[in-house]
Amino acid sequence: SATNEVARALDTDDRGDLYTVGSLAGTVAFAGPLGNGQSLSSVGAEDAFVVKTAPDGTVLWSRAFGGPGSDFAYDVSVDPAGRIFVTGTFQGSWSAGGFALSTAAGTTSTYSLEIDPTGKVVWAGATGEAQAGSVLASECVPDEAGGWWVAGSFTGTARFGQQTLVSGTGELRPFIARYSTDRTCTWVSTGSASSCAVRGLAVSRDGSGDLLATGQFSGAATLGAASLLSAGSSDIWLARLDGKTGVWKWVRTAGGAGEDYGRGVVATASGYAVSGVISGAALPFFGHTGPAAPPGGRDVYVARFNWADQMQWSQALGGPGDDEGAEISAFADESVVVCGSFAGTMRFAGHTQTSGGARDLLIAAIGPDGSARWIAGSAATSADSSAPASAGCS
Repeated sequence: SATNEVARALDTDDRGDLYTVGSLAGTVAFAGPLGNGQSLSSVGAEDAFVVKTAPDGTVLWSRAFGGPGSDFAYDVSVDPAGRIFVTGTFQGSWSAGGFALSTAAGTTSTYSLEIDPTGKVVWAGATGEAQAGSVLASECVPDEAGGWWVAGSFTGTARFGQQTLVSGTGELRPFIARYSTDRTCTWVSTGSASSCAVRGLAVSRDGSGDLLATGQFSGAATLGAASLLSAGSSDIWLARLDGKTGVWKWVRTAGGAGEDYGRGVVATASGYAVSGVISGAALPFFGHTGPAAPPGGRDVYVARFNWADQMQWSQALGGPGDDEGAEISAFADESVVVCGSFAGTMRFAGHTQTSGGARDLLIAAIGPDGSARWIAGSAATSADSSAPASAGCS
């Protein structure tokens, strides 16, 4: 269509059905016999959407929600019971499935939705309400009991249930908030920093119930008991938190003199993997030496850890241009797939992909031992990008 649509995240359920979220402006029609004649229209500048498709691509249902302002969906996760959790941001008044929210003039707040497998909105609420400034959600992760965590960053004054957080003037601070089965906020964790954000969140699979989180920070920052200082314009942080209390257990960093940041984390049966972007080779890297990145600007990294938090391997993918790593997910055999974008020629362990334009989409698969499986990219004649999104294959 001639409208503006952006897909930002996706996930699958146990049946193999796919849930995709993002934003649209105007009207979008799902073409062809698989579209089932369905279409969506925004009521404001931009609205959020959720689309459910069968494994063969048939559109089963689609929903749009929002208000007169700019509203976005940034993440979607499906729990084992088939409940669909969506999080994003809204401005002004907002509604979905009979639930209505509003935020103060000039602010941006975060919402969460619970949707059943038929597309019915079971619940919607503000899960990060800006009193002044903005609350920007980037991640939502459900647990097996029907509760969930929401993570992102905020500026100004933000309320999470009965708890209020305040940042310093001009500061961007991280948050991770826990919501229980009765949809109340039981805790929210943050840190102090001039600029620090959560970009990736996952639940551990080692029986601890811990959370794994990653993101980036600039300058000085404090997360729990850890005092951090970036070596460059931005550095990566990786942390483990108690999922029941929000207490920071440990924080590790990576980065050099350039711009480095964390974007994704995924848990598997035997460990976890993280992804993002590094600028330079052999950088200080979570207590180790980082991968030998290809010469160029920014490159995509993937690192694998076991449940003793020991790094097993790290890899870099890139070329002479600036390459971007977005999200990471895992297959059943514990190989991982990372998505992002690249410019020029992308090289990874003997595999090569050349862009057809200024910037093309990238998807790369890496085996459990760190070996290259394959890389693939689009062949566009203009700039494409992959918004932070789950590869949805776990």
